[in-house]
Amino acid sequence: MLINKIIVVEGLDKTGKSTFCNAFESVYSTMNGINTQKLKKHSFPNATSPIGGMIRNELSGANPSTDIVNTPNFLSEMSHYWSVELFNNAKNGNAPQANDQIIPDQNLNEVNYLFDRYFISTIAYQAFFNNSRVDLDFIKTSLNVNKFLKIPTDVIFFDLPNKEILKRTLVDQEAGLNDGNDTLDELVLDKRREAYQNSIKFLKGMGINVHYIDDSSANTMEDLSKILIGKIFS
Repeated sequence: MLINKIIVVEGLDKTGKSTFCNAFESVYSTMNGINTQKLKKHSFPNATSPIGGMIRNELSGANPSTDIVNTPNFLSEMSHYWSVELFNNAKNGNAPQANDQIIPDQNLNEVNYLFDRYFISTIAYQAFFNNSRVDLDFIKTSLNVNKFLKIPTDVIFFDLPNKEILKRTLVDQEAGLNDGNDTLDELVLDKRREAYQNSIKFLKGMGINVHYIDDSSANTMEDLSKILIGKIFS
């Protein structure tokens, strides 16, 4: 089966990932029209699935577990998504069972995917943040043995200067929009940024195309979308 592009957007919180995904989808549709390849946009974890809801509730709690991405639920969420997405015989939104006849969806060659965060890149970031080689080896092993886990073709990393991140965090704090992962501690932001930069090198080593935007406020999200669409689909 052919999936043309799996595009993943990652980066520090408050850097505009979700806003960019919306802009990318809009610009892509405008540039390609309705008669060309489709773009399917998703957020990981998927809050509408039982497992995804558990993960998202944990991450948005007052004291989120820093090991959430190492739990079976995290792996199950990604496996569940792809098993439903890639096989058209999935019943009632559940993954195919052992006795099901799995029929490949022949329309996959017409689809590109856009993810706001993703299994592979999130695990890579967590590995460097926690200084865990085990997680990096887990990525490589999972890709070799689990047919439901798909490697991205492109990862887009968003960053901003700490000053701008703190400004946005304070604005969201006043509006009650922050969760337990948001911080005003610049030392924490610097450690997270270092982990992302190390994960960039790791993902490049796996053959993934990485696009690093060190200041996502330098251009409008629409202009960034046009630039990156040109790079990714050229």
